[in-house]
Amino acid sequence: MELILSHISAFRYHRIPPQVLTLLPGLDELGHQQGRKKLSLHPESIGDIELPIRSLVFDPHHRQRRNTILTHTWSVDLPFGAIEETDFGFSVTSPLFTLLLLAPRMHIVSLIMMLMEVCGTFSVYHPSEAIEQAFREYGLTDGAIGGWRRSVNNNGKPSDLWTRNPLVTFDELTRFLKSAQGMPGSAKLARAAQLIHGTVASPFEAQSTIKNRATTSYGRRRHLYH
Repeated sequence: MELILSHISAFRYHRIPPQVLTLLPGLDELGHQQGRKKLSLHPESIGDIELPIRSLVFDPHHRQRRNTILTHTWSVDLPFGAIEETDFGFSVTSPLFTLLLLAPRMHIVSLIMMLMEVCGTFSVYHPSEAIEQAFREYGLTDGAIGGWRRSVNNNGKPSDLWTRNPLVTFDELTRFLKSAQGMPGSAKLARAAQLIHGTVASPFEAQSTIKNRATTSYGRRRHLYH
C-alpha cells in the first residue's frame, strides 16, 4: 500500500525548503512500516512533519491507528491535481487538496492564512540546530535552491522566513475549486479563497490583509444600518 502523506503532515512537508529535505534522512523511511518503526526512535529525522504522520487511504480496510501513523479515508472522486509524487518513496496530497482535507475542522481565519501562504511567495520554517550545523558544513547557508532562499532579519542573521515561488497559481486555485465543488470542506475553502487577491510575501502581510478586509467589511455593514 502506497503511503500518501496528508492533512497537517502534508502541509508541514510543503513548508520544508528543498535545502532541508535533502538533509532529513528519515524521509526515506516514511514509505514503509519497518522504516516508520525506526522513526519512532529518531522522530527528529523527519523534521517538522512529526509523528504520528497523517496518511490518506481509499479503502476502509487499510485504515491504521498507530503511534507512527494515523490514516484518513477518502471515499469520493479526487479533485484536480490532488496527489503529488515525491523523491522519497511516498506521495503527498497537493497544497490545495491538503487545505481541503483540513478545512472542515479549521477556523476560517487559520484556513485563510494557510491559503495565503501556499498562494504567496513565502514559507515559514525553523531549522533545528542539527540542520543549522549541516547548513554551515555543506555551505547551504546562502544562495537559493529550487527557487527557495532564506531571508535574514534586521541584524543580518538567517531567519525562519523563506522566499520562493508560489506553490499554487490563481488559475490552479480556480480550477481546483471548480473540481472540488460539493466535496467536504469545499464551501469553506471557497470562502477563504474570496480573500486571495494578489500574492503576499510574509505572514505579516497576510495578517494585515485579513485585518484590513475585515475592517472594510465591518465598515460596510455599519454603513447599511446608518
